[in-house]
Amino acid sequence: MSRVEYCNRDTGLHLPSQSQCMQFVQEHVVPDMLKMTDGSPEMSFRRVTKNDNIKQAVERLYNDSSPVTCIFAYGPHIQKMLSILEICKKALAEQNQGELHQWNRLACFVLIEEGRNDLVECRRRVPILVSIVTKTVEAASQLQLEMKGFTRQS
Repeated sequence: MSRVEYCNRDTGLHLPSQSQCMQFVQEHVVPDMLKMTDGSPEMSFRRVTKNDNIKQAVERLYNDSSPVTCIFAYGPHIQKMLSILEICKKALAEQNQGELHQWNRLACFVLIEEGRNDLVECRRRVPILVSIVTKTVEAASQLQLEMKGFTRQS
């Protein structure tokens, strides 16, 4: 029997269930990281899975009118998310539409499984990557991302 923890609390999640895990990330992990206040700018959320079509995901991100976009993925989905972000940044630069400003922060789920016997547990960390993307630096400065542990991606 395995279980998944986040911040030393049992989540009741089953990691292969993408929709359940992504919902948990949006409802619990992102608010924990951002500590949102009433004066925070409007934000849209984008989930990325390894099955997403890159071209469609880039177009949705490119055409997003929200001043701040939060993009997130976990475990095997992170590589696709990074590809989508880099392609979108390149597309904006090529069309002289400005640039995309990106801040990243990592968290993790802890998958706890039974070991060889009942007394041993095997703990594996499953990364969660949350990226905040804006088209202007001012929108991000309102969120004070550096003070919340986010790292600027150039």
